[in-house]
Amino acid sequence: MVLAVVLLACGAVTILVARPARGGQGAVDQGRATDTGLVHLDRSALRGEDEDDRRHGIDADQVPTLGALVAWIEQNHYLPPTTEGHWELRHRGRRAARIDCRPEAFTARLLLPAEHPTAPGSHWSIRYEKR
Repeated sequence: MVLAVVLLACGAVTILVARPARGGQGAVDQGRATDTGLVHLDRSALRGEDEDDRRHGIDADQVPTLGALVAWIEQNHYLPPTTEGHWELRHRGRRAARIDCRPEAFTARLLLPAEHPTAPGSHWSIRYEKR
């Protein structure tokens, strides 16, 4: 299955699956990355951003697979645009996807199956690669 997604991107993202914080539904609990329930996104900060600008939690039921995770990132404009590089999504050190970014369009070439699970406790990272 080929997945092409329109996404604006720039930076690096770390994704951890964890349980929702007790502060309410959808709250991000930064100290519980090994719990179950939320997928935590954490990308490297860009100039002018603080830590809260780059962190986000997603209900793990919304992103059970690699394909769903990439689609969520695209649909929610999680990453800012870039014209001089691409993203590399990794899972356990293995390349999972190469994402080419443009302000007008984004395409993802999956290197693992779209059905690859984002299991509780799994760690994903997206690193920006400048050309």
